[in-house]
Amino acid sequence: MTTRHRNGPLESADALALLNELGITFPAGSTPDASVLRDYKVLGTPATYFFTSDGKVIQQWNGLLSGDQLEEYVERLIEA
Repeated sequence: MTTRHRNGPLESADALALLNELGITFPAGSTPDASVLRDYKVLGTPATYFFTSDGKVIQQWNGLLSGDQLEEYVERLIEA
């Protein structure tokens, strides 16, 4: 499996090493299918998506989230 990076594809081991190097502790995913990035309108990293329990996307954010933004989106998710 590979994931996309601005300098080209990364192999799984390289992607995991990058996550470790950056100290990423939250769930992170990858896909070899570029259509997923297009369908979800991923413009870069980080990209954050909030899904309801039935799989509906209620919020999408490309870029860093502040604590206030994260709290607001989580509250929306709880209300959905």
